Amino acid sequence: MLSHRYQNAQQWIFLLLLVSSSGKFNFSCPCKNQADCSYPEKDLGASTEVFAFSNGTTKVEPWTWDSVTTLVVPAGFKLENEAQANTMCIAHSKGRKFSITAPMTLQRPLNASSEDAAKWVRTMCQQVRTWHADILTVDLLRYFAFNLDSTGADLMALAQILVQVKQEMGELTKIPFKMACIVPWKPPCAKDNESCDFAHLSNDACDYYVIHPDSFTDHDNIRCIARATIPMSKLLYGLSEYNVHHVPPAKMILGVPWHGYSYECGKLLKDVCYLPKKQGEETCDFSRRNPISYKSIVRDHESISNAHKAWFDAPHYSITRNAKQLQIWYEDKDSLTAKYKLVHEMGLKGVALMYGDDLATGLTAQDIISDALMWSFVAHEFLITSTKKPHAVHHDLHYADNMAGVAVGCLLLGTALGSILTCLALRSRIRRPKRFFMHQADDTTGFIDEDDRHL
Repeated sequence: MLSHRYQNAQQWIFLLLLVSSSGKFNFSCPCKNQADCSYPEKDLGASTEVFAFSNGTTKVEPWTWDSVTTLVVPAGFKLENEAQANTMCIAHSKGRKFSITAPMTLQRPLNASSEDAAKWVRTMCQQVRTWHADILTVDLLRYFAFNLDSTGADLMALAQILVQVKQEMGELTKIPFKMACIVPWKPPCAKDNESCDFAHLSNDACDYYVIHPDSFTDHDNIRCIARATIPMSKLLYGLSEYNVHHVPPAKMILGVPWHGYSYECGKLLKDVCYLPKKQGEETCDFSRRNPISYKSIVRDHESISNAHKAWFDAPHYSITRNAKQLQIWYEDKDSLTAKYKLVHEMGLKGVALMYGDDLATGLTAQDIISDALMWSFVAHEFLITSTKKPHAVHHDLHYADNMAGVAVGCLLLGTALGSILTCLALRSRIRRPKRFFMHQADDTTGFIDEDDRHL
């Protein structure tokens, strides 16, 4: 697709020489057991991936790893920090893949042949090798958020730069290197809204597209009100748009927040939390929207018991604290189950926990009383396993038994069809007028309010 993408051959050859020369360096293993720097013997995410993102606030070793396939650490982690470097050792020792996050720091206008692009590609390759990472997770969310005026040429150059990283790593390492791209809830478009081909162009580079849950709260909101973190209508629309732009569901990973969000209301009327607009602008001011840990939600367990919710989406409750009116939106067992089921029913590659630090590793009396089990690794493992499609039945019966079963089935089907046809032949030929289904005048079944905070 992008095989003829290099416009400046001399600069590209110079880049190859620089990156190839870096292979002569000794990328030492920081682990006590040198084997922990190696790619896992078995890829547990071959069929379904479960990325567990860390924000660095807790130790990863006590996490429950049974249903996690990949650990993703933040870009701010340093190898010089022994505890941070040890996260890679822990993941590999447990047979899990390891990924380091890297932000896209290049600004528009982009040029895939520029020295800045070459430097960024070189830095990414060195990051992967020094961290002994199996996956590079490129955070594109901030780039798309702060480069709203990107042109179609910018998006093309961005895809080319990502492909360069993928190809370079393929030449520098023998492991099955993969790249995950953190993207918005729908395919990003150029400023003229005529070019939305980045998702299609980046298919050669991005093995996974991780939909970040924070991207659903964008500037498209007509009304500035607090709402669900992942509105179901947006999620379904975004997935369909990625599919239209030739991104298969098997590459999509849905980021799921295991924490809540607290909105500071400008005013709270009839359980609707209104947010102010930015000064001098017509866009909503989401600076009053802050993540809230499960521990803080547990503290409000009395409010949780009275939380309002729709059956298909996240609950919410309102409180007053320090003379401020707050509305908290979060996920519970039902809303998480709906999202996990959607992942499996639509054939997505998997889910991304954002963040593993938000999940409890142990249960106390207070946890049980306040039903904090909803935010535990135990709950996650239950949800991820119980919502999977049932395993296919193995065809291990003897061939003769199969044929006998088919013959009996055909006999029974023939008998049933014969009886039905006989009854129809004996029926009166008088035709009754058709009855058309009509809605009652006050029927609101299927009505969808575009301003619904859940949708």
